[in-house]
Amino acid sequence: MLKKIYHELVAIRKELQAIRGSLESLPEITFDRVPYGRSYHVSLKPPHKDR
Repeated sequence: MLKKIYHELVAIRKELQAIRGSLESLPEITFDRVPYGRSYHVSLKPPHKDR
């Protein structure tokens, strides 16, 4: 039972990492995280002034 829960959590973590990776590739979003912390602060970058 615990092994099944563990594998489900690992799968969820991989999915979340993939989502975070795709969001980080967007130029207008940055993620700030305290080392060893569990929370993230998402901030939108201001638009480029040369546009």
